Amino acid sequence: MSTYSMKEAAELVGYSTRTLRRAIDAGELLAARQSSGSIRISRAELAKWWRLRGGGDLFGPSEPSADLIEAIRIVARQELDRAKGS
Repeated sequence: MSTYSMKEAAELVGYSTRTLRRAIDAGELLAARQSSGSIRISRAELAKWWRLRGGGDLFGPSEPSADLIEAIRIVARQELDRAKGS
């Protein structure tokens, strides 16, 4: 799975969806709002956020490339900007 719902992401890291929402609102965790209104969090962003909080490797040692992570960030930002504009 390359993206997770808020509930799925919260279950993976053992935090509440409220905690994840606060991290998103603070700009600590990038996420994309779909046209349906649901929020999706990429695997790479969730893993990065988890590591920055001292959680180690969330999905094991294999990491996506820096270029892939940056591409995901760009798409997530575009989706958030698009959602804010509608």
